Amino acid sequence: MSRLTFAVACGMVSLAWAAQAQDTTTTTTTTTTGSTMNSGMMASSTPTAVNGKVVRYYVDQSGYVTAMDVDTGNGVQMVRFAPEIGQRLYTTYPVGGTASVYVVGSPGYGNTVVSIGPNAPNAMTMMNPYNVTDIDLLDSPPWLIAGAPEVRLYGSLKGAIRNRRGEVVGLIVGDSMAVGNNARNALTNYWTMSGNTGTMDANGMIGGNVLVQIPPEFRQVDNGMVGASDRVTPLFRGADVTVVGHPIAPRFGAVSSYPTRIAATAIEINHRSVGMLGFPYWAPEDKTLFGFNLFGSTTKSAEEMKANDMGYSTYNGSTMMSTGNQ
Repeated sequence: MSRLTFAVACGMVSLAWAAQAQDTTTTTTTTTTGSTMNSGMMASSTPTAVNGKVVRYYVDQSGYVTAMDVDTGNGVQMVRFAPEIGQRLYTTYPVGGTASVYVVGSPGYGNTVVSIGPNAPNAMTMMNPYNVTDIDLLDSPPWLIAGAPEVRLYGSLKGAIRNRRGEVVGLIVGDSMAVGNNARNALTNYWTMSGNTGTMDANGMIGGNVLVQIPPEFRQVDNGMVGASDRVTPLFRGADVTVVGHPIAPRFGAVSSYPTRIAATAIEINHRSVGMLGFPYWAPEDKTLFGFNLFGSTTKSAEEMKANDMGYSTYNGSTMMSTGNQ
């Protein structure tokens, strides 16, 4: 299908994201309220030491490793951290190793790392608490590399991510193929420039899943319209997905299960353009995607099940690491 046929004859809606350039000094300061995350300790601005054996790391719904379980000898404690220090923690304190960090407790966000190492931080060395969630990242406008070209991908729907309002903010697309030499060259250059470990075979098949961030114009929360209008685009696992968009700038120093991230400007599901009312409403209490359990087996530890309820899944290190520039 030619680009003209795809964009015009199929009637795909083109939506403009506000492009934002990112460099290594960029930080995220977005905060939100209403998170159900259990803090695990009383809120305190005084750093508290957490020392013990690393039991596991967790990847959040945005695909970044941002939490770990530490066995302190008095129970297992979850601590969160910013994506930008994920690689440093993951390599310094591997699973089974002994971690030594300082954390502060924030209501709704849990214990977050503000210092790495055995020495207590002072006002000059303490990092800001990471008071952001994975949904905050997906719900906010994406950062794009200045001048990043538009790319087009075909793939299969593996899952969807919703925010606390029930809006679909992300799609997980697998078995993806970059369409055309321009898209393939753009992605290859993007991986090289950003330091991401993305892979592509000679046919344009992309290794691993692709995270597609959904623009606000494709979202809708009117649950009265579910199934009531042809303008609502249904989501079913395994559906064919076509995405046009721009690569999202990397978060340097992060460990990620998605080396390829696309900010969508146009989407087709099963060869049908996303309608004016976007994707269907997804009830906040529903943890399944049309009958599929999002969190897999229930034969997990109590800590893992609790983390699953917060949107985390265990990171086993087998997915690709996005190292970026340090």
